[in-house]
Amino acid sequence: MAYEFSNTVKIIGFGDVVKEFLRTHAENIKTYNLEIYARNIRKIRQENNCSFYPLQSYKPSPKNIVFYCCSIDEEEQIKRSHGDKLSRYTVSEQNLRIVREFRERGFFDMGLIFVLTNPSDLMAEYIAKTCPNKHVYALGSSVDKHRYQRIFDATGILNLSLKYDICGTHSDYPLVDIEYNEDIKTLLKTFDIKEPRCAEKETALLNALRDKLRSEIKMEFNGFKPPIKSGALAIANALRDLARNDAVSVSGLARDSMHFAIGYLDPELLIFKPTRPQSAVCEKLLGEIFRHHQEIFKSMVPSCEDENYEGPDCFITSE
Repeated sequence: MAYEFSNTVKIIGFGDVVKEFLRTHAENIKTYNLEIYARNIRKIRQENNCSFYPLQSYKPSPKNIVFYCCSIDEEEQIKRSHGDKLSRYTVSEQNLRIVREFRERGFFDMGLIFVLTNPSDLMAEYIAKTCPNKHVYALGSSVDKHRYQRIFDATGILNLSLKYDICGTHSDYPLVDIEYNEDIKTLLKTFDIKEPRCAEKETALLNALRDKLRSEIKMEFNGFKPPIKSGALAIANALRDLARNDAVSVSGLARDSMHFAIGYLDPELLIFKPTRPQSAVCEKLLGEIFRHHQEIFKSMVPSCEDENYEGPDCFITSE
């Protein structure tokens, strides 16, 4: 059965990422009208095909397409952690408490929900496991695939022919899943991988590429300021794919294992399929990634649910 949604997309939050999206991508989004809801919007106003509303005006509906983009001030939090970790997990506990507030007000109970707030797959997994609505997905994987393409382009190997996808979790830096061909030998030389056995070569190559992905993301930081353009691109990519009825690159709940994983969403049937690794080596590495993700999830959620916790009043919610 095909699902029918409104042609109005609702964005919850009006921080730097949403402002960047409106500045650089919104004019290309012709299929949908946009509505922005946030605490820092005081009066209803209209600009082009975009309407702005106070947060209390938002009404959940089964026909809503929602992008959740609320966050604490991530730049301030990273500064307070002395910049030791330019990581999405640096803001996870505080952002989970904000998510909980919205969950208790029923914001996620209906509709098609896309979560951009960092770390997006952990936030979305929490929502999916605590709300009646199971159509909750995390953004970010489409941008990771662009990053891997930049890594391959930067090798300088002309006519590099690779069929690849990504798998794992967005927050833990996904693995690239490569279909092996003759070009792999060239990549092994490029990364100076000399392990004797095929499995060891593959492991070393996947880890080297994942390290490159980490470096790509660190280079996108502006001092302590997280990547803004990447977040805006993630929203634009999802809206483009929805408008075309193309598979949307997201993270979703893998029903067989009950954890979040990168895959693709059929926007008409709302069927999510996680990306399955093609090799035993990739599958083994993937298992380690998923175990780490679940450890983080289990450690974050109890603190988020702690009724005695006094919230991070020193932070400004970045909407």
